[in-house]
Amino acid sequence: MRKYLSVLLLVVFFFGSFLFSDNNNATFLKLEQPSVKEGKYRLLINLNHIEAIISNYNLQGIDGFVEFADSTDLVQARLGKIENGKVRWLHKIVDHEFLLVKFHRTYYKDIMAKLEAKSKKPGFQILLSDSKTQVVLKGYEITFCKMPDLVVELTYPVKIASGQPLKEEIIITIKNNGALAADNFDLDLVLSRDKQIPLQKATYSEIFQDDVLLKNGRKNIDHLEPGEKKSIKLTEPVMIPKNTPPGKYYLAAMIDSGNVINEFNEENNIFLGFIIVEFKEPKKIILELIDTVIKFNPSTYDLQIVNSGIVFSNGKDWRKCRMKAYLYQITHVGWKDVHWEISTLEKGVWEITGGQFCKTGGKARELKIKVNVRGGSKIALPISFKLLLPKIQIIYEPATKKMQALSFGNQIIYVPFWKVCKVSSHLYQFSNSIWKNFFIEVNTQEKKVYRVTNGNFCKAGGTQEPIPIQVKIEE
Repeated sequence: MRKYLSVLLLVVFFFGSFLFSDNNNATFLKLEQPSVKEGKYRLLINLNHIEAIISNYNLQGIDGFVEFADSTDLVQARLGKIENGKVRWLHKIVDHEFLLVKFHRTYYKDIMAKLEAKSKKPGFQILLSDSKTQVVLKGYEITFCKMPDLVVELTYPVKIASGQPLKEEIIITIKNNGALAADNFDLDLVLSRDKQIPLQKATYSEIFQDDVLLKNGRKNIDHLEPGEKKSIKLTEPVMIPKNTPPGKYYLAAMIDSGNVINEFNEENNIFLGFIIVEFKEPKKIILELIDTVIKFNPSTYDLQIVNSGIVFSNGKDWRKCRMKAYLYQITHVGWKDVHWEISTLEKGVWEITGGQFCKTGGKARELKIKVNVRGGSKIALPISFKLLLPKIQIIYEPATKKMQALSFGNQIIYVPFWKVCKVSSHLYQFSNSIWKNFFIEVNTQEKKVYRVTNGNFCKAGGTQEPIPIQVKIEE
């Protein structure tokens, strides 16, 4: 049994992209300093470990070399020759376990200095090269430290709706490509506007902020053995913040976000994926037109429905009747067995059911509608009058494309006059056939309505002017 001055371990790691595979397992390469009688500037390199390293590469049909080199591919020792896919070792084999390799004095001193310093990344590698072309076929970085190396992989949907719960849609796999076990570290799921995500514990927020930790997006991992691969089960749905503006983002899975594990490579602790956040399609979009006015001119029978300076109806979908100089009836083409009766003397409005239009009779129910009258008397026609409706609700259901425009439960604007276009997940445009050179746009994320000019219907863009219409969303 030989005596050794010291025993040192080398660990060889295989690296690819963020996505790992089974070929990325850490492989140990044992280096031992031989006894003095073996000679100066020599190191014993474990032969079985070298063979395990190169077995990951298909050598069939290759003529070349197995070499020990620095980070610039400068060869410091040629270990073996590859002939037609088989390796012939170029050094003495000791105890059927080690290659006894002699190094140039300068190289030897550099290796020993970094071995003794236990350098994390000393800058050496094992090379496979082609003897004909002198091309390096494969390089394996080596380290002198026995450390964990955590890697994470994430499968996820490319498009996500804000407020959407995700559980089965997300698949997280973690692996320890290192040489030591890792204990008690966190895994974070983070949403970011850009790729510059700091590797640190993310902060949770119910509302979106850059690099936000998603709800239920942190998992603690108690233990991961070297080479172990583990799928992480989500016990609770991960939530995208409801107010996240639609757009392009990055979804990151960060392993060891608290940086509690001293690893060989910290740069592979983040998986970064491109993702598009959309607004979940609402069940209903409700536009509330507060203080809407029905304008009527008794002498011309002109009728308009106006809100925020916009004419929503020009009266062509209404029938009008003058009973007396002060008494009028109006009904919408969509109404059945119902009409409104207006008295400019009493300044009141009644809903009449069970009667005939333009005749007296029927059951009356007074509506809470103020009437402003200009001129007129019991025998003289008013110049004009206005009905001040508390509100009109325009209700649109994106899934069915059903639309209503209601006041006191009755359709008040003719639906076929309207066109609706979904421009994006949060932008809807409404156009009325009587509108020229403009349309209105509803932002369901901002819950705001804009009058758009200098634009094309069903396309983003144009000049926006906010209008005071309230937006309610039913999900």
